[in-house]
Parts: sequence; structure tokens; C-alpha cells
Amino acid sequence: MKALFLFSEGFDTPNPSIHLMNALIEDTLKSGIEVHMIASRITGKNSDVPDNLKKYEKLSYGIVPRKKIPKNAFAKRYLEGIGYAFACVKPIKKSKDHDVIFVQSSPTALYVILAAKLFGKNKPIVYNIQDMFPGSSIHSGIMKNKLMQVIFYKLQKIAYKVVSSIVVISEDMKQRVIEQGVPDKKIVTIVNWYDDSSVREVSWEENRFVKKYNLTKDKFYIQYAGTMGYVFDYKMVLNVAKLFLKEYKNIEFQMIGQGSQKFDFIKEMDEMGLYNIAFYPLQPQNMVSDVYSACSVCLIPLKKGIIGNSVPSKAGLLMACNRAIVNCVDKDSSYFRMFNENHIGVAVSNDDPKAVAQAILNLYKNEEKRGMLAKNGQKFGEMYYARSSNTIKYIELFKKIVQESGKNRMKVLIIGFGKISYMPYLNFYLDRLRETKCETHLLYWDRDGKPDCPVPEDVTSYKYEFFMEDFIPKWRKIRAFLGYRKKANKIIKSGDFDFVITLHTLPGVLLYNILRKGFKNRFILDYRDCTFEHIGFFKKIVHGLVKRSSLTFVSSDAFRKFLPETSKIYTSHNLLIDSLKYRDEFRTNKRSNYPIRIRFWGLIRHEEINMVLIDRFANDERFELHYHGREQKVGLMLRGYCEMNNIKNVYFHGEYKPEDRYQFAKETDLLHNVYENDTTMTNAISNKYYDGMLFYIPQLCNEGSFMGEKVHENNMGLTLDPNSEDYAQSVYLYYISIDWNAFIDRCDKVLCKILNQYDEGIKKFEGLFSDKNCNNEV
Repeated sequence: MKALFLFSEGFDTPNPSIHLMNALIEDTLKSGIEVHMIASRITGKNSDVPDNLKKYEKLSYGIVPRKKIPKNAFAKRYLEGIGYAFACVKPIKKSKDHDVIFVQSSPTALYVILAAKLFGKNKPIVYNIQDMFPGSSIHSGIMKNKLMQVIFYKLQKIAYKVVSSIVVISEDMKQRVIEQGVPDKKIVTIVNWYDDSSVREVSWEENRFVKKYNLTKDKFYIQYAGTMGYVFDYKMVLNVAKLFLKEYKNIEFQMIGQGSQKFDFIKEMDEMGLYNIAFYPLQPQNMVSDVYSACSVCLIPLKKGIIGNSVPSKAGLLMACNRAIVNCVDKDSSYFRMFNENHIGVAVSNDDPKAVAQAILNLYKNEEKRGMLAKNGQKFGEMYYARSSNTIKYIELFKKIVQESGKNRMKVLIIGFGKISYMPYLNFYLDRLRETKCETHLLYWDRDGKPDCPVPEDVTSYKYEFFMEDFIPKWRKIRAFLGYRKKANKIIKSGDFDFVITLHTLPGVLLYNILRKGFKNRFILDYRDCTFEHIGFFKKIVHGLVKRSSLTFVSSDAFRKFLPETSKIYTSHNLLIDSLKYRDEFRTNKRSNYPIRIRFWGLIRHEEINMVLIDRFANDERFELHYHGREQKVGLMLRGYCEMNNIKNVYFHGEYKPEDRYQFAKETDLLHNVYENDTTMTNAISNKYYDGMLFYIPQLCNEGSFMGEKVHENNMGLTLDPNSEDYAQSVYLYYISIDWNAFIDRCDKVLCKILNQYDEGIKKFEGLFSDKNCNNEV
């Protein structure tokens, strides 16, 4: 395996990432991976290749000269960065047999990424983000022009789309990337590390920095060592130092390093007459341990908004040197919480200099607390920030994406129209796509903001959030549908998908144009409900979808009468295969007959027929009626109806998780599968039809429905009109007369037929993907 590393800067010029890139290349080489490095040469102060890397035979490199541009000349630096990307094209072409490409972040990383994509043999790209662009520039005050901000955000999204994986260095940064439309699955968090084999606390007596600058042990040193650039809040240092000036003569601020803001920093310090701040030049890399061990506490002052766009890499180094850290950062950040909740330092809001000063003063006065925080930080750093724990994550990522890219996987988008927990049939497709090694993406709709089933780890998800009650007039749903259509269109157009699966007819109709033009014979229509087929143009669109689909699955054979005659239609039973493993438990389930427990689970709807059922069983000691499911308008109305009429044997249990039904199914004697005979439900087969068959529970169905016909035909329950005056008596007599052995045998025979049809659908489905039998005919 061979990795191509594309660096925005070279080892010749000191920069904050040198030690990270050095360690990453060395550990990658140690793992057996061959490395070719392309880097720049700007100043030539140091060697193009560090001495510790020169001994590795599997390292090769190409050096691209660059001009040194002042940091405050943004336009010139940006144009020069584009020029560097063009200059990298030739060495990228020369790189042979690489399997993965690593690109280091910079404001112009997009152009390096595009060069790598176009001329790097289309190999997977890992994009390492050290500073978010343009976010870091915006929040540090460099980029104030709103139009420029919009343009650069759009350009950055191109980079996110092109690469295979994005590595960020904090959870706050990950959230910022997600906010820009990048799927969670594409982002990996790997923190910046310190070298746990060399960075350590150095005693005062042995400290080279202490000796070099004749520091005295009787002072309390507050240190900042690093780049004094635009993200560094030097005004916070000035304001805090001013508060200590008169009263605490032995407190001194150490400012170590260089940066674009250093001149202004010194100038304002002189104007304010502050003599408790001392400046030191940037120290050599081999002095890191000495520098950080020379302070009493470290101060990391960042401007507001920076922490989500960048992360101070010195935190791990300070922890290794056993020093307490005071952070000035956004108080709503994960970084802020991490320090305070784990007691590994102090985090204070970066808009309150007095609070920062008080935090430092507490540590100044309380040596024991200072030591405790430092020791906690040291232990935390060993687990979280150590080189040995983090470079291996990059190496594993390289191997993973190379392995996945070698599979040439199809990229499939499943378009769901509800929450994950309300789409149990989704598992049929997820299982098949896993078996055929496809890259699976899922769009789903969160309609109520309540907890949902987690997204499977191997699925990239997109959530459409729009609150909408189920039982509202159709015209009130238009806005939500249009918003859903807009999001789905955007995902499809930007996703470069090979295949689409649309669950339900409505999303298929909403996306008809894009499916018709771009995915002919490359999509599956899952037809689950009859909705507006009585309207001519709607029916015409549905027929068009079926004819242009690769396959159309219907959840009920009764739906076929609404569709054109074609060999593309197959029955997809709402069978949860996972339920099969529980069957034996139900085969011997105790059969209670007093009181008979009748149970409904699912979406509680159809007010009139449920009121009739409740009236039929109301306060009849022979029965209990139970409802499980989210209670929106109908559920709440039924509950109120029972309370108003003092009905004691009807129970409402609320929303449930899919796996919960295995437990309450064991406590069920009869399955309530009664729906009104409206356009949709007259022809539908509900999920509970299969639950009743799988769990050997007799079911009650409405007369005149297709589901009722199947239950009657297979003798798996009672099909009867609830409006019958003797309904409760008929149900009671039916239940006590059941021959359970014969009933179980009938359920097994029906299941056998269904499994044969189920397997036939699986074969057709898998044939599409295993043979990659997809084309884009228009």
C-alpha cells in the first residue's frame, strides 16, 4: 500500500503543524505503508526532509518552490496558493501506484484537492482540516465582506463533496462541517497529538528555557506559547494583565512566539503601561518540553467563534508537561465542557476578562488545586492526546477507505417518508444492500421531534425536520411536502447516486421529474398505500413511475389493480425477518381466555371504528382493550372518550420502540387489526397481519377489507363488521372455540407461502445490484 501526502507547507519553514506531519509520516512508514510526499519550500530555514525521516527507504518526495507572501496580504496569498496547486499537478502525475491521498488543510486546499482528484488516478482522498476556512477567517475578523464569505463557503463545500473522508481535530469542528451539509459518516475526529515518547515535564533545575532567560522561581508565570495570529485574542491578555498589575507584583505573563498580531500586541501593551508582560522569540521544536514546563499555568485565549473552526494543539503538550490550563473559549462549545466536566483544567467564557482573571487568581492562591488539575490533565492527555493513540487512527482510516474503494460499490439512496422507527419495512432494503456491498444513504422525515431509532452505523443519513401532525387537512401538508421535495432534490443532485429506492408513492410522485429523466431503470418504487389514484393526472404519474422503475414492490396484492400490467411488479411482504427467531417462544405461549386481552399497536387512527370497538367491549369483564402507539389527535380523543364515559377496561400505553412489541405481543390474546374501509385501508395489508401470523395471535379484521378476506381465507382470525350488535359475543365465542394446534399449523403453512414469495423478491432485488444491471436510458 502507498500513500501520497500533499502538504500545504513544507518542513523547511517553521509552522504549528510540523511536529504533527512529521510524526504521521514516520508512523505511517513504520506501519509498512510506502509514502510519497509533495511539499513546498518557502524559506529554506530547515531541511526539506527532517533527519528522522531520511533513514526510511519507503519514503520518496517532491519539493515545489513557493514565494513567501506577507500574512496580511490575503488576496496575494490566496492567488499564490492556487498557483501552488497548479504547480503540484506535475509531481502528482509522476507519483506512481499510490492507493490513497492525504491533503493538508489550507485556505486554498480546494485547488490541491481538485488537482489530486483529476490527476491522482481518482484515488480516495483524506482531507485533514486543522483550521476551518473561511470560518476561522470570519470569526477572527479577517474576512468581513459578506459576499466573500458566501463565495468561499460554497467553494469549500466543493472540497467536502470531492473527498472520500474528512478528518477534523475536535467535535466542535465536526459539528461545523455537518452544518455545511456534510454527512456525519464522512467525518472522522482525530485530535492533534503530542509525542508521548519525548514530551515530558522538565524540572526547574534542568530546564533549558529557564536557564536561557534566567527565570526566577519566585514568580508566578502565566504563559502563552504559539502563534500570535488573528485567532489569538491578545486583547484578553492585556485586559487580564491590567487587573493584576498593581496588586500582584510577582505575576508575570510569558508571551512566546511570533505572529501577525505580535506588533500590535506590543504596541498596545506599551500604550497601556503594562510591564508585567514579557515577550520571547519562537523556540526550537526540541525545546517544547522545556518551554511548557517553565510556566505556572498556561493561558489559551481564543476569539469568539474560533473554537468551532480551530483548536489549540498545545493543550495536549501542556497536559504532558503536567501544567494546569486556563482556556478562554466559547462557553457553548464541547471543548469548554470537556475541560470543566473532566476537571482537567479551567474553561472560562472568552467575553469576560474579570472571570478569566479570577480563574487564574484561584489557581495562584490554591497550589493544591493547580496540582490536581494538572495531574488530571496529564492522565487525560495520555489517553486522549498521545501520539501512539492517534496516528494509528489515520493509518486505520487509510486502510479502510482503500479497502472500500477497491470494492467499487454502488451508491444507493433510500428515500423514506417518515421516521426510522415508523418504517420497519426499511430493514428489507438495508439487509439486501449490505449483502450486495452497496454504499447506502437514507433520507428520512422527523415529523414530531421525538426520539427515534438510531441510524445504522453503516448508513449515511439525511434528516428532514418539519413538524406535521398526521391528521390535518391535505392542503395544510403542501408546505411540508414542498420542503421535503426541495431537500430530496438537493441530495440527489449533489450525491452522484447510482440507484434510488423510494419508499411510498408520494415521494416518488414528488420526485417524478428527476426519477424519470435521471434514473430510468435505476430506481425501485415501493408502493405501500393507495392515496390519490382516483385523480387522473396522479394515476398517470404513478403508472409512469412503475413503467420506468427497475422493480416495483407492492405491500398488498390488492394494490395491483391501481397499477399498469407489467412483469416488473412483485409482492414485498411487510415481514420482519428478525421476528422469526422469536417464533418458538410464542408457539408455547400460555393461552389466556379470561379476560381476553385484545391489543392494537401502530399509528392510532380511524376514530369512528375505534369508538365502535370501544363501545362493544366497554366494561365487559371478559375483555381488555389495549392501545400502543403515539397519541396524536385520534389517540387523545379516544383516551378522552374512555375517561368521559368511565370505561375502565381500555388502556393507552403510548409510544413504543419496535423491539418492545415482542414483549407486549406475549401478553396478547387477540390482535386488533380493524380499520375503516376507506380508499387506503380497504386494499392494504398491515404490518400486524404478519405479526399475528408470526406470533400465532388470532386477529380481528373488518369485513369488506382485503386483509379481512386473507384472514378469513386462511382461518387466522375473525373477520366481522364491528357494527354488529352481537360483536363482543361473537368475538368471545370465536376465541374460546379455537383449536390451537390447528391454528398454529395454519399460520405455519401461510408463512411458508409468504417466505417463498419473499425469497423471489430478494432474488430479483439482488440481481439488480450483484450484476450492476443498471442503465440510464432516457
